[in-house]
Amino acid sequence: MIILLTNRALTALKTGEPKQAVADADEALKIIGPGNGQGETVAVKNEAGQEENRDMKELYGKALSRKAEALEQMERWADAGTVWKQCVEAGVGGATAVKGRQRCQDALAPKPKPAPRPAAKPRPQPSAASRAPQKDSEAVTRLREANQAAAKEDDEKFALADKVDAKVSAWRDGKRENLRALLASMDSVLWENSGWKKVGLHELVMANKVKISYMKAIAKTHPDKLPQDASTEVRLIAGLVFSTLNESWDKFKADNGL
Repeated sequence: MIILLTNRALTALKTGEPKQAVADADEALKIIGPGNGQGETVAVKNEAGQEENRDMKELYGKALSRKAEALEQMERWADAGTVWKQCVEAGVGGATAVKGRQRCQDALAPKPKPAPRPAAKPRPQPSAASRAPQKDSEAVTRLREANQAAAKEDDEKFALADKVDAKVSAWRDGKRENLRALLASMDSVLWENSGWKKVGLHELVMANKVKISYMKAIAKTHPDKLPQDASTEVRLIAGLVFSTLNESWDKFKADNGL
């Protein structure tokens, strides 16, 4: 039911029905409950009809992100910013959540009053023949290009969502709280030509060695450190891997007194 609701919320976003998206996301969040899916799984059927377990916190992140996007569509900037902040604090949504929060903060920021200009001398009016349509200003052109790029990225995210979720789940499920196992299998989830050097479990016996490998993995997947030309798929994978490693590191630190 949760997956159905999050998928329906995404469809509502794509069809311009943000109120429906918020309603579906809220219903999904209500089912997930106050634990935010932490340490929980839900059984679902995959494309082959086989039952598999999905991480509940991942679904929590989807529901929360879609609610925030819908609130943005309705220009409810304060509410959307609050939800994006929840995403960031919960370690879900990756770079998308960080950027969403910043967008809302920018939208709510008071606009500076323009400085008064000295009165200009009246200019002679041009003749009707000389009045031609003006070209779009640079700012309008940039805004249009940015909107087109954002729409393209949203379409790519929609098309890649299931593929990326399946890849990350295969790497993460069953070892979310086992940082050593996550680091030792990083090569199975990262993108081609990532430059990641595989680490064996035998290299992760000492806690300080685990910390070194963790720092390297975080540097590799940090949303702000990805190449400018990184594809949407790479950014989605990096965001999910980054948040998963951060959560696992918190537990590892507590368990090892770091």
